[in-house]
Amino acid sequence: MDASDPTDLSLSEAARRIADGTLTPSALLEAYLRRIAATDDAVHAWVSVDEAGAPRRRAQVSGAGRCTGSRSRSRTSSTWRA
Repeated sequence: MDASDPTDLSLSEAARRIADGTLTPSALLEAYLRRIAATDDAVHAWVSVDEAGAPRRRAQVSGAGRCTGSRSRSRTSSTWRA
């Protein structure tokens, strides 16, 4: 585990760091996109990754509210709420 890699954080730790301003949602998004790019050829965990749309969506929700998540057996999904 690399202490500087936000993808190594637990969800609760990432949320805490976002709340206290030591991690931005944008930095977390970029870290996960890098991780997907580096590992998905071997893992094949995603049907599709909208790398071009992610920054646009990030701009739409940046500072707009908090992220709430829900879990299912097959996937985790998140919804932004104001």
